[in-house]
Amino acid sequence: MAPRSSADHEGLFLGEGYRFGFPVAGAFTVGNVITTSSTWEQMLSRNPLLIKHEEAHTWQYLYCLGLPYYIPYVIFTGWSVIRTGDRAARNFFERQAGLSIGGYVDYPVRAGRGRHPSRTWATETSVDRKIDAEPLRRAVALPCRA
Repeated sequence: MAPRSSADHEGLFLGEGYRFGFPVAGAFTVGNVITTSSTWEQMLSRNPLLIKHEEAHTWQYLYCLGLPYYIPYVIFTGWSVIRTGDRAARNFFERQAGLSIGGYVDYPVRAGRGRHPSRTWATETSVDRKIDAEPLRRAVALPCRA
C-alpha cells in the first residue's frame, strides 16, 4: 500500500516490533515514521487515538526542521518532571499533541516535593471505546528488525 496525505494519515509509515530499550515510550516518532515495540493493532486496541497524537509529533518535527526538534523536547521533558514529577504533563510538545489521546495524564503542578505517580495506559484508556482500525489501513506498516 502506498503512503497517503496527512488528512488521511498520508505519508506516515508505521513501524512495529522495535526492540531497543530507548526511547521509553509505547510509540515514538522520527520524521514521518511512527514506531512501536508492539504491533499497531495491539497499540490501537489500548488507545485508539494514538495515531492522531503521534501524527501531531510528525508535524512538530517538521516545524522544528527535523532533528533539532529533540533539543527542546528534552528540555520540556525536564521542565515537566521538575514541575509535576511526570515527563509529559507539562511538556509543551506532548500537550500540543494531546495528552489524553497520547495516553498521558494531565497532572497538576506540584506545590511541594511529593512525586506524582507515572502515567499508565490503564489510567487513561478504556476497554469500552470502539477501536478505529481505519488509520491502520491508511498508513504503511513496516516491520522493524533489530
